[in-house]
Amino acid sequence: MTKYSQKLAYILLLGSVLVNPHSALAADATVDPAFKTSVMSAQKGGICSIAVNELTPADPADARYTTSRIVTAYTSTPDQTDSTPFITANGTTVHDGIIAANWLKFGTRVRIPDMFGDKVFIVADRMNPRFDDRADIWMADYQAARNFGLRRLTIEVL
Repeated sequence: MTKYSQKLAYILLLGSVLVNPHSALAADATVDPAFKTSVMSAQKGGICSIAVNELTPADPADARYTTSRIVTAYTSTPDQTDSTPFITANGTTVHDGIIAANWLKFGTRVRIPDMFGDKVFIVADRMNPRFDDRADIWMADYQAARNFGLRRLTIEVL
């Protein structure tokens, strides 16, 4: 790719961010291929909302890598989200197993074994840009999210 092409691509990406800052393209220019395939097949089928649970579950194989990160929890309240509290940054409806992480691609599967054992979470949401090194787990219950608080936990990226 020439320098001119790279600059043009950057300008187009920047323009999409300015036009729609909550778009999947704006939040993350790259998407896990399994997630992208699922989204494309759902769009062709005329489905308006894509459930992340429809993705192929992760193999119980060892993680690609582990990292220690600060983990918090959030709920679908306007003070903790944007104007569409039940829609994630990639357009799915919130449900158990959603995690927000700016440092991972949409569709990335992670485990947090210290707190949740073998439960697999799927990245489908984003946090405020200032939290580029954290993860935020969606919870249905406000009090449970408050009780979770802020913890440093080991995350296994699958």
